[in-house]
Amino acid sequence: MTTTETWQRAISDWIVENYRRRHGGDPGPVDLDTDIIESRILDSLSIMNFVAFLEELVEREIDIAKIDIENMRTIRRISDGVLGEVA
Repeated sequence: MTTTETWQRAISDWIVENYRRRHGGDPGPVDLDTDIIESRILDSLSIMNFVAFLEELVEREIDIAKIDIENMRTIRRISDGVLGEVA
């Protein structure tokens, strides 16, 4: 498994578990291209915790000012855009 695939799996797992903790249910299928913001799988209250998780994942600080919300919409965009910049 590549680093990108490992990151994508870890992101997916975190998103699903976060949703279950916050809402007590299953968010439904979350694939690489599911819009996790539009579908409200990841809400505004979870964003900072999510960024902290991403920093732990890549073992680096992520400059929140450089994050474009469009790059946070899908797991693919996160792994290619946000995490691709720190890799």
